[in-house]
Amino acid sequence: MSPRFRTLVSVSALALGLLAGPAHADALTSLFDLTPAKVKAWRAAPQGALYWNQIDRVELSQRGGPPDNAPNQQPAEIGEAELAAALAKLQYRSARGEVLPLFSAEEIKRVQMALAAALGVANGTQDVLFVSTGPKKERGYTRTLTAAGRAFYADGALNVLVGEAGRDVMHEVRTEQGSQLTVNFNHGSRAEAEKTVALVAAPQAGVTLVRSDWLRVPLAAQAKSASTSAAPAAGAAAAVAQPAGASPAIKAQEERFELLKRLHDKGLISDAEYEKKREELLKSI
Repeated sequence: MSPRFRTLVSVSALALGLLAGPAHADALTSLFDLTPAKVKAWRAAPQGALYWNQIDRVELSQRGGPPDNAPNQQPAEIGEAELAAALAKLQYRSARGEVLPLFSAEEIKRVQMALAAALGVANGTQDVLFVSTGPKKERGYTRTLTAAGRAFYADGALNVLVGEAGRDVMHEVRTEQGSQLTVNFNHGSRAEAEKTVALVAAPQAGVTLVRSDWLRVPLAAQAKSASTSAAPAAGAAAAVAQPAGASPAIKAQEERFELLKRLHDKGLISDAEYEKKREELLKSI
């Protein structure tokens, strides 16, 4: 059974934006929008979802699937520009048979920021759930459509598994009579394919169709796991330096120091926070 997650949407707030005319054509994103500061704050404490409007967001979730699956190669530091290029290659076939982009250019501006942050803090047992809404042009008409699914980094590629694509959530909002609407989103499942989704591979762009609802896009070699690409702080390195064949517990400590250093280098935690946490880690050795 594919997992479904509920979102309680304020119909009145969305309707006001949707009915306000061309000046509010991007009503969803104009409600909150996404800023580097908001992304930075969420990444420092990624509990709950990172929203950029009342519907669209990313959040971390246990990936599920067969227990013998290899873990995701996460956390992974992937550049936003590289992610944007990968997201632009994703396509699906609509119910009317037309091939459409999974994410519009307007959506990618925000999804790349949110997804880069989420992949940078997700661990090997987590997927990044996403919901994204934007304009899609089909048969000459532009409609605001929603896609939902899960993404993760593994096998040197961005994997995107889609639970639903081309959903007209805005129509559901417009026709709802009450003041609130509970929306259930399907983020797909590793265990079985979502039969209502038909993704389209672009072999010339290096995109592989793993399953009818699952696409894989290879990323450049610089997209490395944070635990292997970060250089530990000098003091931390001396404290946790161990010979080859160190125990799993020691390796886990090393990874904690390395991740802490990376967060500090990126400005995601202050000097005081870095020193405090580093002292705590040293005391735990």
